[in-house]
Amino acid sequence: MKSEALPARHKPFTALARHGLQGAQPHRSSDGAGAAGMVGLAALLVMGAGACAAWRIRQAIRLCAGSRVFEANPPHATARLLVVGDSTAVGTGATSPAASIAGLIARRHPDVAIDNRAHNGVRFADVLRQLDQPQAAL
Repeated sequence: MKSEALPARHKPFTALARHGLQGAQPHRSSDGAGAAGMVGLAALLVMGAGACAAWRIRQAIRLCAGSRVFEANPPHATARLLVVGDSTAVGTGATSPAASIAGLIARRHPDVAIDNRAHNGVRFADVLRQLDQPQAAL
């Protein structure tokens, strides 16, 4: 297969066909169109990444707004568990509060009272404040 026999749109692939797809370099035009195309592609990728980041932020806000902590207060609790932390301890992203970490612990240990003081977005210093909160009446 000779490159002269192919239409111009196929020229980038002639080297690939000639060398069995190994070590081939596509044809590059000398008029700068390739560079302009790369700049355009880069701009599209940056815009796409920005849109993706904005979508993820909106999703995170929705997840946080809809998340609820799981607490358990069995009538004859044999033990107490204090849960502190961030979105993981809250159960953000779980299908329900019962599917959160605290909910799963309660399912395995139904006789444990669970006091969940976790909040979305907290930092380590906030966790220390969660420990200082007065004990909830169980």
